[in-house]
Amino acid sequence: MERAYNINSDNKDVTVAVAVGTIAPVKSAIFLKREGGQATPIANSGAKESGNIPSVSIGAGKTLNNARLAIRVALEMGAFTEKERKNALSSLFVSYTLTGGPAGQQVFNYDTDDVEPLDDDNSLVFVIKRINLV
Repeated sequence: MERAYNINSDNKDVTVAVAVGTIAPVKSAIFLKREGGQATPIANSGAKESGNIPSVSIGAGKTLNNARLAIRVALEMGAFTEKERKNALSSLFVSYTLTGGPAGQQVFNYDTDDVEPLDDDNSLVFVIKRINLV
């Protein structure tokens, strides 16, 4: 489900952080898409298997109007049994924290329709959250 975060039209820095909890190895990445442009990579979790991304700047509020964040979390469960995959999905926790807007800090959690299995056996599952900056 798409969400929206209100930003200011000033120079105040807007930041985003991603926190992930599950038993599966996870990798995460944040992309910023400006109106009419391509998606620009902002940050990723790197080699860490936690999938967490600490707070990172995405720019000044005045430069972000009508942009959109796409935050991708990949659960790599190819070595898991079917039962372990179900447990990993049922215990999944993903939160996205944004700061810098007029309301201050706002936390979004993943919605069930953000979960997109790549294959029928759930060996690779993406959680994709889209947040419009308005």
